[in-house]
Amino acid sequence: MNIHCGALGRWGAGALGRWGAGALGRWGAGALALLFLGISLCGCDNSVAAPGSQSIPAQFDLIPDGFLRPSSKRIDLGTVRQRGQRRQTFALSNPTGYPVEVANLHTSCPCLEIELEPRVVKPSQTVIAVLKLDLNEEPDFVGYLAMEAEGRTADGDLAFAVELHVRATATE
Repeated sequence: MNIHCGALGRWGAGALGRWGAGALGRWGAGALALLFLGISLCGCDNSVAAPGSQSIPAQFDLIPDGFLRPSSKRIDLGTVRQRGQRRQTFALSNPTGYPVEVANLHTSCPCLEIELEPRVVKPSQTVIAVLKLDLNEEPDFVGYLAMEAEGRTADGDLAFAVELHVRATATE
């Protein structure tokens, strides 16, 4: 089995240690090369590309899965005016066999709030979450904004995570 050393970055084929490429079983070195390629394409800082730039391919999904399944992991809030507001809903489904309590809600921007009622989602139940964007909290912001919203259980486990995108244009 041949491995192109450049595909494994600075470690080269030696990164496989004493087992060599054969340790990868039926998946082969190609799977490992794709993993390293994905890491080098995505970077380590979880930054989001601006519109018109190269985006991260869907197969390198960086949004983690929690107990609850959102109707969409990526939510586009569209374009709003500077200091504008937007409200968006999305569904959260519980595919597990037990109730999931969302004890804590968190967003990555003070301009974004998330509401969820009820906070306990029963097995096979679907509930609606409400996102509220208020750019008055960031009055000078104009441009592209990527944010995250998540819910966690009382134990700190991830209940759900979504990524949001909005473009704010200058008021005239």
